[in-house]
Amino acid sequence: MKYKNFIFLAVGIIITVAYMLFPTEMYESTNLFDAAFMDEMYNAQMYSTIASSTAITVWVMAIIYYYVINSVRFSRWYHWLIMMVAAVLIAPSISFYFPYSEFTEAGKDYMRQLIQFNILNVVLTILLFIIVSFSVRWWSSNCRHTPIPE
Repeated sequence: MKYKNFIFLAVGIIITVAYMLFPTEMYESTNLFDAAFMDEMYNAQMYSTIASSTAITVWVMAIIYYYVINSVRFSRWYHWLIMMVAAVLIAPSISFYFPYSEFTEAGKDYMRQLIQFNILNVVLTILLFIIVSFSVRWWSSNCRHTPIPE
């Protein structure tokens, strides 16, 4: 039974590392963005910065929920959802602000593409938070059954 927990942790780490190592391929494979926008994002190395900040935010929020808060009073699915919403607000805010400030400073207007990019990043943040939650929840003393009981 304990090996299962380590497998979940390993899978979560592998997926997170892959996301951080190959953000350009992942974001550009969607073909949602203009070529000029993708070139600007790539040339400024924003993909890796955004992927790293998203991954760090997700892991920190999950660890805070499962190991810092870790209370019976906050072990319901909606408390977990609050933490996910917090991660969804923080990570895409960074992924919007960083390129927006760079593009504004350079006099370029990519507002529509940035909004589309952030919608994609919201989805990725949600998916990554779910994966990380299932990776780290097993060792929590009070919240390990959240969001879905074993």
